Amino acid sequence: MITLTREMLRQQASAAMRALNMASKFLVLFFAAKVFTTKDLAFFGVYWTILALAASLFGMNIYTYTVRVMLSKVDLDANDVLSKHYSAIIALLFFFLPILLLYVLYSWADEKPILAIILTAHVWLEVVAQENSRFLVGIGRPFQAALANFFRGFVWSFFAVLYVLWAGKESTISIIIYIWLSFSSFS
Repeated sequence: MITLTREMLRQQASAAMRALNMASKFLVLFFAAKVFTTKDLAFFGVYWTILALAASLFGMNIYTYTVRVMLSKVDLDANDVLSKHYSAIIALLFFFLPILLLYVLYSWADEKPILAIILTAHVWLEVVAQENSRFLVGIGRPFQAALANFFRGFVWSFFAVLYVLWAGKESTISIIIYIWLSFSSFS
């Protein structure tokens, strides 16, 4: 008989949460494709792509240096290290976000200009949430990181699918983005 340790259960739960997270994104696209026009679905895909790329690129891997510092020093002032890290992230965001906002406002001028501003706020939230998850992994708390990413990724998808099923052809991309933004802000 195989006995599962607490660590093994956490690893299994983390893997299951990552799988559900990935599957949920396909479900959002599947149900969205049933009710939205090709133009709206393409807009949603562009929004999603910009958000994912910006969240990955804007942090510029600063966390690898910060985690290395945190793990290498015994007498560490963690508050000082983290404040320097987040100061660098905020500086990068203040540099990149206006460029992103101008590009998106120009590109979406006729379509959905309010969503350009929402995208900028959403990128900010996603970068901070991603940095927090990276720190959790770096300091040896991968289960907590998986839990935060699950909440950030799966739960909003679940509510977005419920919304599309409930509203049907009356559903809008904007409401799905608002649902996503809401859950990003909580994580």
